[in-house]
Amino acid sequence: MFAAEVYHQYMVPFLFKVYADDLAGRIDVPANGAVLETAAGTGVLTRSLRDRLPTSTRLVSTDINDAMLDVAREIDGVEFQVADATDLPFDDNTFDAVFCQFGVMFYPDKERGFSEVARVLKPGGRYLFNVWDRIERNEIPNAIHEFVTAKSPDDPPCFLTVPYGGLADMNLVTTMLQAAGFRDIDIAILPRQTGPASVKDIITGQVRSTPLLGELEARGLGDDQTLSEIEGMLRNKFGPDPISAPLQAIAFVAHR
Repeated sequence: MFAAEVYHQYMVPFLFKVYADDLAGRIDVPANGAVLETAAGTGVLTRSLRDRLPTSTRLVSTDINDAMLDVAREIDGVEFQVADATDLPFDDNTFDAVFCQFGVMFYPDKERGFSEVARVLKPGGRYLFNVWDRIERNEIPNAIHEFVTAKSPDDPPCFLTVPYGGLADMNLVTTMLQAAGFRDIDIAILPRQTGPASVKDIITGQVRSTPLLGELEARGLGDDQTLSEIEGMLRNKFGPDPISAPLQAIAFVAHR
């Protein structure tokens, strides 16, 4: 099983499906309109959007990683294209809405990413995206982060601090959006619960298939013993399989 399939099997139902449904539920575009999704990954939001949109609405789903899009390409009625979200290959004023689920935190140039969305949106169009709140609000990733930090306090692995909390400062995000030309920015804080999962599946999705494993290996901590210790910690903290715990994300809706 390659990385994109592991992500889709172990991460999507555990973390992403509930927020994909929330974000797609905010859609409001003309039946003959056009919608763009950036950083689509394996298509969890793509599917939710396609299920809610009229068949006459054009849906374009993009990601910089073609292997991730390969998993999503089974979804009918979608145009798939490899594209960098900070350098979109589309004309100005093309789309009625642009969506992004948990992708903006990873953009190397977030301001440029926002500006590119503003460029391809039609006047009056909307940008809808979500980000994770602070890692302390996301209990299972936080427990893993605290554990590996304690294992290497002088050089702690930092991968989990990028998605979780990297854009939790709502004032900062608002300022960047306004600088890109957006107005009337609505913000919603979204406490939710993870999907139920076994501890071994959580380790597969959150550690073995993410850059965190490479960080652990670089510190001599990527062995089975360390991963077994993480499993034991999660069981002690959250109980027997399947486990579930609170999550929190932030959704933004910005108007061009």
